[in-house]
Amino acid sequence: MGTMTYLATVTTFLTGLVSAAAIVLGIALIALATPAIRSNHTARITRHESIPTYYRGLVLGH
Repeated sequence: MGTMTYLATVTTFLTGLVSAAAIVLGIALIALATPAIRSNHTARITRHESIPTYYRGLVLGH
């Protein structure tokens, strides 16, 4: 196996590994954020606030 073939194989493997890790991380972040978003949904709707405005207030208010 030539050097270029080896490098292409390693690069393809690492690209797949990084892509899989990014997908898993994205799913984990969504799973962690869902309970907080659901619990704050009612309060946000009753105040007629947009999502960015509501969560900006939560972050900056502490």
